[in-house]
Amino acid sequence: ITRHLTDLGIPPAYVKDGRKVATRGKRKQGTAGVWWPGRVGLIIRNTTYKGVHYFGRRAKRIKEPIKRQVPAIVSEETWDKAQKTLKRNLMRSPRNAKNRYLLRSLIKCGICGLNFGGLNDHNDTPYYRCGGKRKLRGIYGKTGEPCRSKYVPLAIEDMIWADLEEFLRNPGDVLKTLAENMDGLEDDDSIAKRELELIQEQLKEKDIERGRILNLYRRGTIDTALLDHQMADIETERQNLTQALVCVRERLGGVQAAATRIDSAEALLSELNGRLDGTLTWELKREIVETLVEGIIVETVEKKNGKKEAIVHVTYCFDKPNSLLTNHTQIRASRRWGLKISRMYKMGAGRSAWTSNDSLRSAAA
Repeated sequence: ITRHLTDLGIPPAYVKDGRKVATRGKRKQGTAGVWWPGRVGLIIRNTTYKGVHYFGRRAKRIKEPIKRQVPAIVSEETWDKAQKTLKRNLMRSPRNAKNRYLLRSLIKCGICGLNFGGLNDHNDTPYYRCGGKRKLRGIYGKTGEPCRSKYVPLAIEDMIWADLEEFLRNPGDVLKTLAENMDGLEDDDSIAKRELELIQEQLKEKDIERGRILNLYRRGTIDTALLDHQMADIETERQNLTQALVCVRERLGGVQAAATRIDSAEALLSELNGRLDGTLTWELKREIVETLVEGIIVETVEKKNGKKEAIVHVTYCFDKPNSLLTNHTQIRASRRWGLKISRMYKMGAGRSAWTSNDSLRSAAA
């Protein structure tokens, strides 16, 4: 972003305002005339752009900042999406990592909810470990205890990659399941359209009611106080109906977007399948993993003999992100019909003692 702004010739604030700096290197004074990542990061995180400004954050004399509403430059949905993108990029950034782990930032602990990270043991054997086992974070960190989750060997990478390669080489089963899960889509579409018609009819009825009340007032049947009371009630009901109308339209938009799910999934699998035929680098494998792996949860079960067993739940998602969906209601309605595949792996006492259990499921299940 910083490079793009600089290439476009868009000046930073101090250049635009014509501020001059006599001495280079003076504190809090920019002199290079270019954009820096830190400045862009502050802009993206600033709540003022979504219409919420806090006064007195830096003032020592003010105990609590004063919150106030200001004109928004971007929608709250866009701002929230930017924060999630920043968080996701931070989690997936290799930063100072010495080793590369294919499932970095994708594995979460089923006990404390923290992320698993990759590291090597004293024998230089790589594996994944919950972040709560080292820094005493999460629900166990409050009590001064490490997380009780089990370590996950690096063999999980090969198993998940084998799944992905199977999906890409033989996409027929995935597409067949997706088609079967679309059977109820027409019902959702019909229900949403019927709700839309009913709300529109009720809104017309409110306009008729308003006219009747005004006629009664003109005839002298009701006084001003009763008129104001009735008109206020009608306006409240209209606002509620209008809000419901917006929600139904958004839901209908999400359902209609889901109707293209089969073609979207087929195109996605075909595109990724074509890339497998070239040079299979680690970077390409990581890109495919980020595209198709929605999440991995490690559940730790303690047996009667005191030994722990790790049950790894992997969820694969075959939906391309739809940039036309602009709000949470549309996205939820669309995801209801998205195709996902869940697979479960169990790890016994040995590091390579793995068994798997496959299950195809729809997000609507």
